[in-house]
Amino acid sequence: MENHKETTRNKSGSLLPVVVIVIAVLLTAGLYFYFTSNLGKNNPFTKKPAFNPCANEAANKTALITITSGSMTPASVMICPGQEVKWVNNDTIVHKFVVTSKGVDSARLGDADPIQANESVSMTFDASETINYSLNPGFKGEIIVK
Repeated sequence: MENHKETTRNKSGSLLPVVVIVIAVLLTAGLYFYFTSNLGKNNPFTKKPAFNPCANEAANKTALITITSGSMTPASVMICPGQEVKWVNNDTIVHKFVVTSKGVDSARLGDADPIQANESVSMTFDASETINYSLNPGFKGEIIVK
């Protein structure tokens, strides 16, 4: 009888390493899927820094707005603080800025000289604000400074 008990004990003892390995594999797989899935999106190990549009080389370029007979393109530009906007008047008439928003750079834009025919005006914007303006006759524009 004792031989039978030892044989049973040896069989159950040999299952323990297999059970431990199976649990370890399942735990590892579960952690892997947790950290690589959306479930772990607030996890500091998987969290990516927010995209900053002002941190790339495009932020150093001048935003160009072209005025032609009947249009102003683009009507809306998004720029970074310290970035320049240049209006090129390819029209045959003079265009004057009329600013409809309030803010530091809004006031400066409102005080800007009219854009003469076939000339350009440039301005650098430093304050984070949204500037709504129009250019006569009826061209509406927006500058968003992030």
